[in-house]
Amino acid sequence: WCFKTHKIHEHNKTGCHILYFCVITPWNLNFKYIKLMYWISYLTEQFERRLEQWKKDDQQFVSTEAEKNVMQKVLAQSSVTLVGNSGTGKSFLSKHIALIMKKHGYSVIPCSKPDDIGKWFKHGRKTLFVFDDVCGRYTLNQQIYTDWKQSLDHIKSLLVDKCCKIISTCRLE
Repeated sequence: WCFKTHKIHEHNKTGCHILYFCVITPWNLNFKYIKLMYWISYLTEQFERRLEQWKKDDQQFVSTEAEKNVMQKVLAQSSVTLVGNSGTGKSFLSKHIALIMKKHGYSVIPCSKPDDIGKWFKHGRKTLFVFDDVCGRYTLNQQIYTDWKQSLDHIKSLLVDKCCKIISTCRLE
């Protein structure tokens, strides 16, 4: 066995320290591990790009009483869902709240499926998971609904950690 170890240190835009660790064996047994580390770095970069777009869009935000009420609920509760008709500003408001929470030291994770919570959850880390159209975009997506049902007990157990919060949007139609 011949092992070669490579470590590459860098900092991303948010100041988070990223360590790439690679062990090379004659059979490249750790290729999946290397690929996983790259994938996590790629996803983190994608989150940051989405948040940058949210910041640009947020310049158009006008403060309302609804914003203050939702902010109070998000601070007090582990999970908040904004429900309303299409085009009423649910997504815009949830992204605005997420940006405020980021200023309060929360890591903001845009999510598309319930499993994302388990993938990105870390005990003690202030994290806000953001779901847009949590049950499907125009109609109830049966697969998404089933995924939520199957993940609910696990997600509830993670929400016991008071650092973890979820904000989601859902259409009335």
